[in-house]
Amino acid sequence: MIGDLIAWVFAVFVVEPAMASANDKLAALRAPQETIRLVGDCARRGGPILAERTMAEPGWAVTTIARIWMGTTRIEAVLADLDPGCAEAYTQARPFLNG
Repeated sequence: MIGDLIAWVFAVFVVEPAMASANDKLAALRAPQETIRLVGDCARRGGPILAERTMAEPGWAVTTIARIWMGTTRIEAVLADLDPGCAEAYTQARPFLNG
């Protein structure tokens, strides 16, 4: 039950806003459609992966949420660690997101 709550908080307050912001920024900067698609795919895959990890390790989720909110890690890095496909997406998106 607590894992479900933490997974929901993670999805609603961390993943969804970060992915929406990334996609908006990529579109505004006219990033290639393939890059935008890869980031979107990563976000869709990342939700269930994060939920599974959160339910298995609630302490990891709380610590990760705190690190994201404090700015010591980025959601992109968390997703890339959990899903190797996300690493490629963010490698392509990084010049647009950081520039």
